[in-house]
Amino acid sequence: MNNLWRITFQDGSPQKAERLDPEGQTLATITDVLTLSELCRRLGKSRRQIYRDLREGKLQPLGKFAGLWLFSSSGLPLPPSRRLPKSFSPLFPERDIRSIDPDKEADLILARLLENGSREEVRWGLRRYGTRAVTRFLRSAGPHRLSPRSLAFWSWIFREKVAAKAPAWRQKGTKLWGIGFVGTGKPLLPKLKRS
Repeated sequence: MNNLWRITFQDGSPQKAERLDPEGQTLATITDVLTLSELCRRLGKSRRQIYRDLREGKLQPLGKFAGLWLFSSSGLPLPPSRRLPKSFSPLFPERDIRSIDPDKEADLILARLLENGSREEVRWGLRRYGTRAVTRFLRSAGPHRLSPRSLAFWSWIFREKVAAKAPAWRQKGTKLWGIGFVGTGKPLLPKLKRS
């Protein structure tokens, strides 16, 4: 029996794949779908090597849809360099650089690279994660993890319309530590009488 699939595309890239039963009910949902070129980038392999892995049964694609081979990122073999380069250690002074998993902590790594990284470090991040992951980061975690200035810059670079969201304690008219209001022009603490 053939599998029925529903593929959701956004900006020309697959976002989600759903396996359906004959009645159209969802059996399984795969949220991180990769195209062949994204898989090549993530594994650090050429297309020829990926096709060889397909023939040998090392990789199982979801299928070929609209002329694109689609893969699920879960269960993929890890890329050859799973660790961050040692030159990134100044960006993570509170952590041992060897303990950071680039796949599981992508938001943390992208935040540090985009906020304080050099040109070469940002290039490494773009090669590692791709522009699609960076734009997804800017939309989801960027407003919380980047300074307003960095968020505005990178949103302009990637042509994303992302507005900076100030934390609740920074917004005008909110209580700060329960003693007063921020941004109202009134002093936070009452004046003390001099004797």
